[in-house]
Amino acid sequence: MSNLAVKAVLVLALPLVVLLGGGWIMEKWSQRDLVKKALEGSSHSKPLNLRWLGYGIDDVENHWKPLLGDPKVVGAEQKFLQLDLAFPLLYGAALAISLWMAWAALGRPFHAWLIAPVAVGMLADWTENLVQLQQLDRFRNRAALEATWIHVASAATVLKLLSLSGAYLFLAWLVYRAFKADSLPAS
Repeated sequence: MSNLAVKAVLVLALPLVVLLGGGWIMEKWSQRDLVKKALEGSSHSKPLNLRWLGYGIDDVENHWKPLLGDPKVVGAEQKFLQLDLAFPLLYGAALAISLWMAWAALGRPFHAWLIAPVAVGMLADWTENLVQLQQLDRFRNRAALEATWIHVASAATVLKLLSLSGAYLFLAWLVYRAFKADSLPAS
């Protein structure tokens, strides 16, 4: 395997390893398995932060209602959301570094717009988590969820997923371009 191929694999793998590994660690630290167990068999078991089409107030109520029976389960969900406030710094840095490395491999100077989708995704993730934390606290204390804030969190979720996926697809395209450019014979 050529040096460029090794670099290409590393550049593509870095954000994925941080995303998947960090997500796994957060689930373990927060005891999110308790949440998954409480939601087993429910049609609302898909985590809110992974819903590509967003969610409404009924979706959130149906997702959180099974958690209310046990304070440890609600606590696990809350702890996961709290840990997820720090996580964007890790995956955002990994994705930004990979984008910069792929961009540099094409011989191009750094521009801030290169990491703009990553920054948008990180801000959306923070918005999603802060709103969900606030709404979970209301829900746990039997106060009504606020539809406007649920819509804000939902829009932030969709924006996060789209912007970060777009950034990773752009990264893959840059790696492909760098690999293709290196494989062309010199004239």
